[in-house]
Amino acid sequence: MPACSKDCEVKLDSSQISEFHVHVIRDSIPELKEIMKRHQVRNVYFNGSTMNALLPSLIKEIYPAAVMKSDFNWIIKTRVRKTVEEMISIRTSFIRSSRAIAKTLRFGKSESVKRKVSELDLANFLYQAYADEGAVALSFKTISGAGGNSAIVHYSNPSKDHAFDPGKMALLDSGAYYEEGFCTDCTRGFFAGGGTSSVKPESWQKEIYTATLKSAIQVFLAPVDAKLSGKEVDAMIRGKVKEAGYDYLHGTGHGVGIHVHEEGVRFSTLSIYPQSPYACVSVEPGIYLKDQGGVRVENVVFLIPEGETHYRYENLVYVGYDWDLINLDQLSDPEKVYLKAYEAKCKELGTQLNECPL
Repeated sequence: MPACSKDCEVKLDSSQISEFHVHVIRDSIPELKEIMKRHQVRNVYFNGSTMNALLPSLIKEIYPAAVMKSDFNWIIKTRVRKTVEEMISIRTSFIRSSRAIAKTLRFGKSESVKRKVSELDLANFLYQAYADEGAVALSFKTISGAGGNSAIVHYSNPSKDHAFDPGKMALLDSGAYYEEGFCTDCTRGFFAGGGTSSVKPESWQKEIYTATLKSAIQVFLAPVDAKLSGKEVDAMIRGKVKEAGYDYLHGTGHGVGIHVHEEGVRFSTLSIYPQSPYACVSVEPGIYLKDQGGVRVENVVFLIPEGETHYRYENLVYVGYDWDLINLDQLSDPEKVYLKAYEAKCKELGTQLNECPL
C-alpha cells in the first residue's frame, strides 16, 4: 500500500530542530540495528502503548545508557491529521465502499422476503460488491448479523444456517481497502420486509432504529465546539440514545486511516484525546436488545475547522437509511432537513436503500 511504502515522501517541520534524520524501514531488523548504531543518543522517545517488546529490547541492547521515555506520542499526533492528498484518497475510497454497501443492503432487504438469504450469503455478496468496486482487501472480518445476532456487537462469524427471516432486523458492519491504501468502515442495518410487502416492522424495531439514527446525526446538524474533548463528544452523541432509555457498551468513535482503528482521536467515555483538525474518525452509536435485534449506525467523518472555535463534521459515508424503520414523528425539523439533503445525495450517487418520504 502506498501509505506504508518506504518510498513515500515524508514531510516534517524541523524549524525547531537543528538536525533531524528520518529513516523508514520495513521488515528488516538487521537494517534497523545498523541505523541505530550510527547514532549516539542520550534519550529515546517512543509510544509504548503501540509497541511490542522488540523496540525496548533493541534500545537497551544498543543504547544501554540511554533514558527511555515511552509516553511520547508525536507520531500519533502527526498521523491523526490527514493531509489534503490523504483526504482526497479517503473520500474516493468511501464513495466506492458506499456503492458496494448500498447494493448489498438492497439485495438483502428485497431477497430476504422471497427466499432464504443467510448471513454468509450476504457477507459473500458484499465481498463481491467490494471487488466490483476495485477493493483489494477487507478492512476487517465482516459482521453480518440476522435477527438476534444483530444484537451481538462484534458478531464476526456469519453463518450459512442463520437467515434474514422476514420481520427481523439485520446488521452489516464492514470495510475495505483500495489501491490508495486507506481503509473504510461503515455499519448499516435493514428490516427484512417493508416497502410493498405485507411484512411490517414492530414498534420496538422502529423505536431503536430511530433513536440510534437521531444520535448518529447530531454532529451534522451544526458545527461542534472545538473545545469539547473526545469524552464530551461521546456524551453528546450518546445522549440521544439515553434520552430514549437505552445505552451501548462500546465507544462512539475511533480513528480511521491506514488502519481501521487508529490512536490519536477517539470518542468514548474513557477517551484521553481532544478533537483534532483534519482527523478521520467514526461516529457509531447503537442499541442492542439481546436475542431480539440490534442497530448500529456508523458514519465516518473528517473534522474540518470552522473558524477558530468549531469543527464541521464532514460525512464520508453515503449509504441511505432504511425508511421502513424510521418514525417520522420523532424527527425534529433540523433532523428532517439534514436527512432530506443526505438522502438526495445518496440518490444522486445511486446509494439509497429505499425512497425517502421527506
